[in-house]
Amino acid sequence: MAKTERAGSETGPPSNTVNDGSEPMACSSQVFNEPPLTTGAVSSMVNDRSTSTSSTGLEGKNIEDQSMGGTTEPIVPAPSEKALHNLDRAIKALQGGPQDPKGSPILRLASIRIEGAEQVRPSFLLSVLRPYIDPLAPLLPWSEALYAHRTSFKRPAQPTTFSGILALTQSLGADLTSFDLFKDVSARFEPCAHPLASDEDIDIVLQCVKKSRLFLKSSTDIGNDEGTASVQGMLRNVFGGAETLEGSATFGTRTRRAFNLLFTTPVLASPVLNGLVSAYTMDTDLSTWSSSRLSTQGLRAALMYTGRPFQQRELACEASWRQLGHMLPDASVGMRKLGGDSVKAALTHTWVQDTRDDPFLGTRGIYIKAVQELAGLGGSTSFFKLESEVQCSRRLPSAHGLVCSFAARTGVLRTLDGQPSVYADRFHLGGPTSLRMFRQHSLGPRDGLDSLGGDAFWSAGASLIADMPRRPDWPLKLHAFVNTGQLCQIDQAAPLARVKSSSSSYKGAVPATGTSNRESVLASTFRQLAQPSISAGVGLMYVQGPLRVELNAGVPLVARRGDGTRKGLQFGIGVAFL
Repeated sequence: MAKTERAGSETGPPSNTVNDGSEPMACSSQVFNEPPLTTGAVSSMVNDRSTSTSSTGLEGKNIEDQSMGGTTEPIVPAPSEKALHNLDRAIKALQGGPQDPKGSPILRLASIRIEGAEQVRPSFLLSVLRPYIDPLAPLLPWSEALYAHRTSFKRPAQPTTFSGILALTQSLGADLTSFDLFKDVSARFEPCAHPLASDEDIDIVLQCVKKSRLFLKSSTDIGNDEGTASVQGMLRNVFGGAETLEGSATFGTRTRRAFNLLFTTPVLASPVLNGLVSAYTMDTDLSTWSSSRLSTQGLRAALMYTGRPFQQRELACEASWRQLGHMLPDASVGMRKLGGDSVKAALTHTWVQDTRDDPFLGTRGIYIKAVQELAGLGGSTSFFKLESEVQCSRRLPSAHGLVCSFAARTGVLRTLDGQPSVYADRFHLGGPTSLRMFRQHSLGPRDGLDSLGGDAFWSAGASLIADMPRRPDWPLKLHAFVNTGQLCQIDQAAPLARVKSSSSSYKGAVPATGTSNRESVLASTFRQLAQPSISAGVGLMYVQGPLRVELNAGVPLVARRGDGTRKGLQFGIGVAFL
């Protein structure tokens, strides 16, 4: 963007200028306060504007009274309505003044000035403003996906109302805030100071207060039955286009050590499309249930889209190297067979829809998550994996604040080469966050004391949550629950469906010479999953932000041989509970 000055305009801080093709549009850097503008805030902002209109009249002029033959006192007539700028009329109507018989005053956007963003690239700011000022933006083939509602506002010089100007300002302010560059954004409106401007032309001025570029944080966290200590650092606006570089180091009781470096940048300066590139390494202790340790190093690149209300999509490509080793002396034979190295190269698609009023303890709304993963683009593993999760809550008509909640999770993994799946890719089930009154990862296939994981699972839970008597505002709640689910392995070499054939192979399925009597994958999987483990109980629940703590008393109602049951009391700490 070229820097220009407007003839006859006020002097002020340097500003970036956006040209809409008809007249210069000033664009400096400013931000918008995260809370939406209210009527009172708009009124205050307009009253504080530096450029104001002046009324004309016969001030101080003596008027001769012919009938009386003398001179009257000086009369100062009220300013004419024609002397008022349309912006003043709009504010007057907004403040509850007399209604204009001609309707809402017409306004036309002349310029947008963003002040306080000198460290942001002018080209980046121009791209942020493009959907609001470029008349060709709505015609682009990717306009709806990339800009969404932003192209629905009136273009500069087109007639609109003060409500339209206010809605545009709120949207633009929210966009600037979403880049995490500014801690405060305020807005004001001014009549256009250009000599050729009419009483309908106004300027939008956004004043931004930037955030510190460097952010450091150390913390200790408890969640998902694990305690961790971490150090995090973040550098904002790395190259002047709202890029972010984050790094973290974590040490914990289960995750022995983890290091992560993440670079994030808006794609095409869009607040709804972000690119992410990360490198990570992690060392996880599995000795409690699998007598081993898992080390993972990987690279990941992703695109995240949040342009739909309540929805989020992510498409990612990941390459990782997993090492399962450090077996304990008493590790089982089955666990030792799963040890070794594996390399995975996979594409992953994630879709999330969340309409809950509270993501941690909702009283209404629904949450849906679906993940599809395809591995086999390289490396030693080849499979297709599906996972899904559903949660819904509803407040019951009761004086005790009763909330009924239901949740379900499911997943299936099918290798593409007929080989058994790798331990690092398998599912695990059991524990206070996934299936209460069972030990951590204790359901499904086992060899001695070691959990081997599974290729298919499902779980479901229903809860009834109530406020503490006479203390509805407390974060401590009462709840009763019923949980059920099961985990199993899949014979990856078996055909998907049983096909009768006299030949030595199954037509249209995975070749399996001499396996004409082998049970199909679907029949075997459904047969095993149709024998769920079930538990029930009551307990106390404490919710503080994303952290949730439960102390439950219950019993397993149904358990399969080998399941690690937990009778009596069970304590759980985590973020995501069934």
